[in-house]
Amino acid sequence: MKLPILLLLLFFSLFSGWSQSLHSFFRDGDMAYENGNFQDAELFYRKSFEQEKQLQSAYNLGNALYKQDRNKEAIKFYEAAIAEAPNDTAKAKALHNLGNAQLKAGMLNEAIESYKKSIQLNPQDLGTRFNMAIAQEQQEQQEQEQQEQEQQEQGQEEQGQEEQGQEEQEQQEQEQEEQGQEEQGQEQQEQGQQEQEQQGNSSDIKKETALNKQEVERLLQIMNEEEQKVLERMRMRSSKKIKPEKDW
Repeated sequence: MKLPILLLLLFFSLFSGWSQSLHSFFRDGDMAYENGNFQDAELFYRKSFEQEKQLQSAYNLGNALYKQDRNKEAIKFYEAAIAEAPNDTAKAKALHNLGNAQLKAGMLNEAIESYKKSIQLNPQDLGTRFNMAIAQEQQEQQEQEQQEQEQQEQGQEEQGQEEQGQEEQEQQEQEQEEQGQEEQGQEQQEQGQQEQEQQGNSSDIKKETALNKQEVERLLQIMNEEEQKVLERMRMRSSKKIKPEKDW
C-alpha cells in the first residue's frame, strides 16, 4: 500500500511544480510587460505557451510581440488566441488586437474584417468602432492616392506619346522640307541647264544669222563686181566702133 501512496504523492508534487512554473512564467512575464521590458516578457510568455497552448499564453505573447512592432508574428498568436477563446467576450478582445496588428502591418482590408467580427460579438465596444473608422479612412486615402498615381502615370504616358508624336511630326516636316529643298535644287539645276541650252541655241542662231549676213554681203559684192565688169566691157565695145569719114 505504501508504493501507490508514494507514486500518488510524486504525481501531485510534479503537477504542483509544473503549475507553479507555469504560474511563475505568467507572473514574470506580466512584471516585465508592465515595466516596458517587452523582450523579456516575450521570453516568459513564450515558455508558458510552449508548456500549454492556452488563450492567455497566446494572447499575452501576441501583445509582447505587438509592442515590439513585430506585427506579423503577433498576428499568428492572436489567431491562436481566437481559436482557444472560450466565450464571445474573450474572442472579441482577441479579434480587436488582431485588427490592431493587421492595421499596423498595413493589412487594411484584413483589419477592417477583424474589427467587424469583433463588433458583431461586442457591439458596445466603442474602441473597436473607432479603430475600424481609422482603418477605413486609411483605406480610402490609400485608394485615392493609388488612383491619383494611376492618373499621373497615365498623364505622363499620354504626355510621352504626345511628345513622341510631336517629335515624329517635326521629323517628318524636316524630312519634307529637306525633300522640298532637294526638289527645288533639282528644279533650279534643270532650269539652269535649260537656260544654258537656250543661251547656247540663241548663240548658235546669232552665229548662223551672222554667217548668213556675211554671205549676203559677199554675194552683193560679187554682183557689184560682175556688174562693173559688164559695164566696163560695154564701154570698151562702144569705144572700138569705127566712125564714118567726113564728106568733104
